[in-house]
Amino acid sequence: MAIMASMKACAPYICMVVCQFASAGSSILNKLALEQGLSMLVFVVYRHLIAVIILAPLAYVLERNQRPCFSFAIMLKIFILAMVGITIQQNVYYVGLHFTSPTVAVALSNVIPAFTFILAMILRMEKLSLKTARGRTKLGGAIFCIVGALVFIFWKGHLLGVIVRRPLVQFHFKSSKKGDDWVRGSALILTSCFAGSAKLVLQAFICQIYPARLTMNTLVCFFASLQSSALALVFERNASSWRMNWNIQLMAIIYGGTVISCLVYYLQIYCISKKGPVFCSIFAPLAMLIVAFVSAFIFAERLHVGRMRHPQRLVGWGLTVIRKRNIDVSFAYAGSSILGKLALGQGLSALVFVVYRHLIAMLILAPLAYVLERNRRPSFSFGIMLKIFILAMLGITIQQNVYYVGLHLISPTVASALGNVIPAFTFLLAIVLRMEKLSLKTVRGRARLAGTIFCITGALIFTFWKGHLLGAFVTSPLIQLHFESPEKGDAWLKGSALMLFGYFACSVSLVLQASICEIYPAKLTMNAVMCFFAALQSSALSLIFERNASSWRMFWNVQLMTIIYSGTVVSGLVYYMQIYCVSEKGPVFCAIFTPLGMLVVALVSAFVFAEQLHVGSLIGAVIIILGLYCVLWGKSRDSSENGDEDCEAQKDPGAEKNPCDV
Repeated sequence: MAIMASMKACAPYICMVVCQFASAGSSILNKLALEQGLSMLVFVVYRHLIAVIILAPLAYVLERNQRPCFSFAIMLKIFILAMVGITIQQNVYYVGLHFTSPTVAVALSNVIPAFTFILAMILRMEKLSLKTARGRTKLGGAIFCIVGALVFIFWKGHLLGVIVRRPLVQFHFKSSKKGDDWVRGSALILTSCFAGSAKLVLQAFICQIYPARLTMNTLVCFFASLQSSALALVFERNASSWRMNWNIQLMAIIYGGTVISCLVYYLQIYCISKKGPVFCSIFAPLAMLIVAFVSAFIFAERLHVGRMRHPQRLVGWGLTVIRKRNIDVSFAYAGSSILGKLALGQGLSALVFVVYRHLIAMLILAPLAYVLERNRRPSFSFGIMLKIFILAMLGITIQQNVYYVGLHLISPTVASALGNVIPAFTFLLAIVLRMEKLSLKTVRGRARLAGTIFCITGALIFTFWKGHLLGAFVTSPLIQLHFESPEKGDAWLKGSALMLFGYFACSVSLVLQASICEIYPAKLTMNAVMCFFAALQSSALSLIFERNASSWRMFWNVQLMTIIYSGTVVSGLVYYMQIYCVSEKGPVFCAIFTPLGMLVVALVSAFVFAEQLHVGSLIGAVIIILGLYCVLWGKSRDSSENGDEDCEAQKDPGAEKNPCDV
């Protein structure tokens, strides 16, 4: 119960962080698509049509019994919300984005908290007392936001030196006039930001009288597509603008329709209903940091002094920094697989990679662990240190070095698909070590055993039977990268065998983590020490097997980007979240989310890199997933039965403790 209450309290924070990451990605993709000729009006129409098609069935089924009746007043308010918050806001935003860069557009969006705060004050949704320090801080912050935006628009100053000289991804933009277009684009972005603030405030009003969020989101997207279609018929007469081919334009439309219009809009409505419009607006600076980082390091974008001088005024207006954290581990691992393949294909040494990424993770985690767990860190003993040393050796040093050698020989999709055997391996190990119970007399017990057999069978089919080559979903990749292709026959088998060995080591590490978490609950410290040992062990291996000194030199390219991503996101954040989940739910629970990574990698590889699959790989993957969810079904039935037993124990007057209250 305490965990559920904590998760509910964290949910609005997590949702808004996800929204900002998604919005940052949207800004960059949209800029690329607009520069390659995508019509802004057509874009808004298509993305909201996609959202309506996805959301309408969900809203009908999930909110069938809780949807209030419609009235003309509610429909009119939702229509106005769609007009202000989408039709006007987005069309004006995309016109402005065409004249500026994604970094500028997202940086200017930091005035949204100020606009929202002022509107909420006028409408008496927020209180302001100038007699208190926090009231004066909020007013001063709102003024700073607007002043910072004006400085951002009208004063450029000197051009700052570029952080990187050569972009990782090369796109050719049509350059617009620098003077008037910059001011015009910034003014349009500010107008769209004001419309966005008005949308947040209006959403708060509508949520009070119409709590069916999915239905509301569906109607907003429906009205937005109608309104934008009417505008497009007037201003977009060119029929060729409505034809789509597979390129960055279609990718931007699909991303905008599914991620932004479906997911982000819904999360926004949820957060507004829980926390109010001002809460949702204060997360805007996070998107600026993401876009600025990507634009500077990936596209080699340059900034002016005027843009750099006032970002702290835009974001620092007296509101609390987020302390809640969450990440989808499978998505992070999927990104690591793809980036790892790119970097290895361009010559990065697997041993050097493992050393560097865990040094980065240790440098980040050590100060955090020292400060945050200073008062609750148990003393180390030789036994605990030895267990963490073995955990680092099995779960990182052996597993990752074997994994990256295998990844060099096969594709990221194959690597992720084979990763679906982790739940089966983990389940078998947990049974052997009596951490899980298995009864073949029950249906769920037989399902779990059958699922384990399916997983291993599917992995063997995936490895040893290729079959016919399936046609690619797309003929030309969005991003063209040239790999050194290894031999197809033996390399495939060797790479798959190495992957399976690496995943077995990973399963062992999950089980070992569970036992260590029981005796050493300081998760950040444990993660930092584990990365330290992994860096030491991998360094020793590198001194033996990697004698080439040039392998240790890094330049700004996809290799360095992969090291930074893996060190911060995977070794830093994901390892910590994994330790947390293992301590709360056990090793099998953590293993059952593996297929999500395969789906992400397969989708990206098929559509972005035009990767082809074989029939045997497809059949093997289906069998693995089928087996996995047999295990998952049996596990969920066990959990529900345990919950029922716990609740029965509550009725027993002789029971010393009620587990349902834990």
